[in-house]
Amino acid sequence: MRKIDVIKSGSIYSPIGPSGTLRRIQQNLDFFISKKIDIKIFTKESFGNHSLNSFQNTEKSNSIIYNGKEFIKSVTPKSKILSILHIMRMIFMSRRLIRKYNSLERKTDIIVFHDYFVFQEFLSTNKSYNSKLVLFFHNDGQKFELIYSTYPKIRGTFFAKWMESKFDKSILKASKLVFISQNALNTFLNLNPYFNNPNKYSFFPNGIEKESNSNPISLEHLDDFFQFKYRLCSVGSFSERKGQLKIIEALKEVDPSKLSQIGILFIGEGPDFVSSKELVSRYKLSKHVFFEGIIPNDKIPSYLKKSNIFILMSSNEGLPISIIEAMRESLPIIGTSISGVTELVQDGYNGNLIEPEALELTELLNKIEHFNWIEMGKNSKTRFLEKYTFERMMENYASMILSV
Repeated sequence: MRKIDVIKSGSIYSPIGPSGTLRRIQQNLDFFISKKIDIKIFTKESFGNHSLNSFQNTEKSNSIIYNGKEFIKSVTPKSKILSILHIMRMIFMSRRLIRKYNSLERKTDIIVFHDYFVFQEFLSTNKSYNSKLVLFFHNDGQKFELIYSTYPKIRGTFFAKWMESKFDKSILKASKLVFISQNALNTFLNLNPYFNNPNKYSFFPNGIEKESNSNPISLEHLDDFFQFKYRLCSVGSFSERKGQLKIIEALKEVDPSKLSQIGILFIGEGPDFVSSKELVSRYKLSKHVFFEGIIPNDKIPSYLKKSNIFILMSSNEGLPISIIEAMRESLPIIGTSISGVTELVQDGYNGNLIEPEALELTELLNKIEHFNWIEMGKNSKTRFLEKYTFERMMENYASMILSV
């Protein structure tokens, strides 16, 4: 029996993709045991921090503390100092997690890391170790590009150069690098030609359950949204990288005769949440744009089932779980021609791919009735079942572990 420890910073209840993967692994430990793999998952909950309630949707709009946090989130990407402090906090939290993990003095065959900073802190605090190390890349293959696209003020700073120099040295100590996107792997190899041993890297895509196991919830408060012929849903943290502001800018320029048929539902919060709401008000789009805030993961399928198009205008992604979840619900996708999105969406087959620019989205929405959205939605479900189920991912995950 191979003993495997899987470590990730933050909460296992977080709505982000890597946390969802760990939750699914936790729910399927018997499968791995059948493969003679004994997995133990370590997140902050493993050391007494139970964070499920942090990701529940509550009435927060009148809370001074909540509004203060939202303000800090909104100004951080615009400030070099605040951005650096935010990343330093991420590093500190990773260091604290690793120190608690080290205190357990576990004897394990392989340690799997689902984020880089935890991997780096493990190396910094363990000068010698007997375990083999596996590092997952949930990005597009460019080091720290997900961070730079969310916190652009960091790019090119001495702090960024320091992070990059540590990265170049530390990844050589991994026994295997795992990528969730083929494009991400290709990009990484092009940028890092010295990492040329095919036994030290692998690729397999994210996957989720074939069917959502959540119970439907009442969404009567969104009746105004459900009246639209074209009901677009976008799920993700509000940030420059995710492109919610571009969707709003595009909607402003749509022909009024087409706009009358379009509603957009945003799920999530983040740095651009407040400015997005302000922009909708300024453009007088409140009858067409709906903000639902943070929704627990198990409730999101109810929103997707009531929508008929999914949209994600990201400028940078790995292999977004939000699109995979939408494909499972037979939704056609409006996505951008970047990295892993182009693996999920075949232009004209299960959606439309455009550049991450507001003008291109406006042009698409102005001819929205020209597309067979129902047929593309059926194709999304077919593509999902063929490539992106968790059953398939489990097999790949187990094979990867056994190959290390």
